Amino acid sequence: MIDVKLKNDIIDLVDYGVDVELIAEELKVSTSEVKAFVKKYRNEPASKNRKTSNKAKTDESKLDIMRRKYSEALNAKSLTEIRPEPRILTTENKRYLDDTVERFHEISQELHDLSDQEKYNRFKEVYKAIEKIKDLPMTVQQAQDILELLDLFKTECPSILKYENPRIHLRTANSQIRKSLCESINDRVYETDSLEDLKKYSSILSKYISYNDLQATGVRYRIDKKQSDIQREASLRRFRTEIPEEVIRIIRDVANGELDVEEAKKTIKRVASEKYNKNPKTSFSLTPKQLENQMHMQIRTLLVERFDEFKVKEPSKSIEQLSALTDNFDYLMSVRTVVVNLYSNGRVDEARQIVSELQKKNSENMDYRNMEKDISRFEIGRMVCTMMNSSNSKEEEDAFISILTRKIQSSRVSLGSIPIGKSRNGSKKITLKDIWYEDPVIQK
Repeated sequence: MIDVKLKNDIIDLVDYGVDVELIAEELKVSTSEVKAFVKKYRNEPASKNRKTSNKAKTDESKLDIMRRKYSEALNAKSLTEIRPEPRILTTENKRYLDDTVERFHEISQELHDLSDQEKYNRFKEVYKAIEKIKDLPMTVQQAQDILELLDLFKTECPSILKYENPRIHLRTANSQIRKSLCESINDRVYETDSLEDLKKYSSILSKYISYNDLQATGVRYRIDKKQSDIQREASLRRFRTEIPEEVIRIIRDVANGELDVEEAKKTIKRVASEKYNKNPKTSFSLTPKQLENQMHMQIRTLLVERFDEFKVKEPSKSIEQLSALTDNFDYLMSVRTVVVNLYSNGRVDEARQIVSELQKKNSENMDYRNMEKDISRFEIGRMVCTMMNSSNSKEEEDAFISILTRKIQSSRVSLGSIPIGKSRNGSKKITLKDIWYEDPVIQK
């Protein structure tokens, strides 16, 4: 059974981002109990909000409920963006904290030349001051300075620390300030998008706090996660924007069905070689062959993502040329790329016809059946988006919901597989399941 104190500890650690299994291990509680409590803790506010919302929204139509949920999903934040309530420092507390830290600086300068009794008096002064400021939000530098002073007492006051009480007080003070350092760094991590800053904070944690410290583990995780996200976003941005002009021409020729395949292969090989020779060589450098593969991926990606700019004119030719470009290695991928380009441009019937014909020739291949379902998912998603952006009577909206329900059931697709869009920050894909009104028949 998890008591009240443990519950508070678990909540604090979860908010810091510590892994559930690690929490269970450190607090000597079963993983299943911790998971059950965390699930309840995370869902409880939502449940309360849902009750209030349902009571206040009894007059909403089913489509209005979906519109509201879509608006909420659109503005949803990723887990790394959800930060605790900011810790506010009043003007009076800030002045007191600054004065205290300044006094600590004075003590650190004079400590070496003091008598043992004077050192002991300074130690008591510092310990009492820390008890008063330990819950105030310090800057990272202030927390570091205090930890440095506490380390100085270890080296300058061995005669004092041979007694148990001073040793306990020193450990307590260290623990309190390390906690403050973690909190300060945690606050800064939410505020910065600089890799340099994140590396600096990681280095500070490593210097002052051991790796088995549970609270620091959560902050380290958040730093590593944010570094990884920033690097990945930068890599994806380069992948989508740093595209050689020669590759853009190849994409345009594929879309028009006018590609000279052999000439395009030579161009890709040449551009890859030039890029390889130009780039600095590191352990992460791509080989010329990997750079060629990257350009093949860019061609397919842009045909899908920039479908309105590169509209496929002759689907059969584009599939043939796109496949030949990779020596028929990615024929299915070529088909999928062209099919997505077609239905994204509203040519759903053409896309469906191509897939249907290929499925007849390859009846045992499940990929074509999945492509058919993808088309149905897109079609349903587009229907929902169009209707949510329209103004209609309640009767018309109810009729649409009825048609939509039958369409979903006949297509045999799940709500969670039907794309509706992305949140504004791009961190979350929005599906029909995210915005669906309460209906147990569909949600099964």
